[in-house]
Amino acid sequence: MTNLWNIELMWKFVIIAVALVISGCATVDTASRQESDAEFDKAVAAHNETSEKKEKLVCRFEKTTGSNFREKVCRTVAQMERDREEARKTLSRSSTAKGLDDR
Repeated sequence: MTNLWNIELMWKFVIIAVALVISGCATVDTASRQESDAEFDKAVAAHNETSEKKEKLVCRFEKTTGSNFREKVCRTVAQMERDREEARKTLSRSSTAKGLDDR
């Protein structure tokens, strides 16, 4: 009976130790990420002060397909307009191919 209790106690200790190690790593990573994000944001702001309208950077968080994680994606205004136009053309071709424009 004592041996079984010792094994159970040992497993609880291992689980707690692993949880502490994981949470400690996450805390350090979050702090360093916040610092690098702040530096990056300053660099983007400095770039945007000296850039023409179409070359200004716009950053936003986007979810990656198949994931719940968001990542920061930065594009110029020109790139965003080009992507938007390409998406519109693709959608138009898709709806035309399926006969949806004939309604």
